[in-house]
Amino acid sequence: MQLQCSDLGWKCDFVATGTTADEVKTAMFSHAAKAHKALLSKMTEEDKKRMAKKMDGFLAMSAAAAKPDKVVHFEIPADNVARAQQFYSSVFSWQISRAPMPGPEYYLITTTATDKKNMPVEAGSINGGMMKRMAKEGPVVVVNVNSLDAALKKVQQAGGKVVMPKMQVGDIGLYARVMDTEGNVIGVWQNVKK
Repeated sequence: MQLQCSDLGWKCDFVATGTTADEVKTAMFSHAAKAHKALLSKMTEEDKKRMAKKMDGFLAMSAAAAKPDKVVHFEIPADNVARAQQFYSSVFSWQISRAPMPGPEYYLITTTATDKKNMPVEAGSINGGMMKRMAKEGPVVVVNVNSLDAALKKVQQAGGKVVMPKMQVGDIGLYARVMDTEGNVIGVWQNVKK
């Protein structure tokens, strides 16, 4: 976590860092006691409390922004979907059924119980999909992001490339595929807010 003096309205390039909000605030107040002594001396205790509250707000935003995106789905391509269904059902007891949506045949793989919205109820578990293999590809993990457009831009800035452009998936989300710098294909998903 980090906090800049400029976040607090001070003309200073100092950045306080730490692994907890308390560490960052302690570092900032320690810096301020040395570098901004004149400003601090004019502050009342109430001003200092307001300053601490302002720091908490910035740190909360910093913590929220630092949350990593999560793997939420996987996809398995198959040359023979019926044979693959039989394999995964018999080996892992997964339930596989045709997805009720237009377009190419797509099968939902249920590896864990779901709620009414088809979302896994057990924390940390994910479900997946299966489709006819369209190219020489392996299984794909799918990562959920807040903004698909922003994620695709970040992929390209980091040296990756978009290999399947953004597409609308019914009324539930947006999906694209990207290739990382090592040639791995990753699915990127954004839920559509209703």
